[in-house]
Amino acid sequence: MSAHVTNVTQPRGYRQPTYTTSSTSYVPAIAVTGSGRLSWVSLQCSTLSNIRLTIDGVVLGTAATKSTTATCYLQADMSAAFTTFCFLDMQFKQSLLVEISVNAGGTATANIGYEI
Repeated sequence: MSAHVTNVTQPRGYRQPTYTTSSTSYVPAIAVTGSGRLSWVSLQCSTLSNIRLTIDGVVLGTAATKSTTATCYLQADMSAAFTTFCFLDMQFKQSLLVEISVNAGGTATANIGYEI
């Protein structure tokens, strides 16, 4: 079962939720209210997938996976590289929103590491 976190404020600490979708429109994989730090994001997908990152109400960018069989790690420049883990260390003061979507007929699972 996938986890969907909304309006998290307490208790403080590291979190690592997982969210799976087959939606062709962007859906929230995680929505956090408050301050914290985004550590990393990965996507595992059965078809080409997309991710959109919003911090403190500002869309930082979107990324599309380039493969359907590998684990993709979101990079600091908002590209979606494969097999290379990337520590993001992106601070947020008010909110964090990570959204994902997939091409028709597929599924994608987002794994997100963050600290509040």
